[in-house]
Amino acid sequence: MLGLYTTETLAEYLQVSPHTVRREREAGRLPFIRIRDLVRYRPEDVESYLQHQAHDDYERFSTSTKIAAIR
Repeated sequence: MLGLYTTETLAEYLQVSPHTVRREREAGRLPFIRIRDLVRYRPEDVESYLQHQAHDDYERFSTSTKIAAIR
């Protein structure tokens, strides 16, 4: 196991603010663990979170559909 992320280190890794990390956690979208009064994030939970956040709508359209939409 690599290590656990703190809110600050996860924010740095994701290139977002710590507030954004806390907001995602509080909304129930980002799993976390609590060690006494400390909040930590497991790398595998972060990767799962990122997979669920991925938008693949762009790949659903064929090239001709994309070109037609531009015209």
